Amino acid sequence: MSWMDRLRRGRVETPAPNGSDTPPCPHVTLVPRWDSAPDMGSEEKASAWVCDVCGATFTPAEVQGLRASEGERVKSALQDG
Repeated sequence: MSWMDRLRRGRVETPAPNGSDTPPCPHVTLVPRWDSAPDMGSEEKASAWVCDVCGATFTPAEVQGLRASEGERVKSALQDG
């Protein structure tokens, strides 16, 4: 038994079937990425943003749009779920 199996305690993850009822990711937890160390810590200087849930990558312009509609997306996700 590998260490990952022991970590999972024997659980086997099965992929979701195609066409499942899994809702799309709302991209609420976005993590900034920078090209250079001096830029780190300044969101305005972030070169890309990564969704912490699904791993999708967004440009700074796309993040502005996501943040503008964040409240609506979260409300929709809560109503659907």
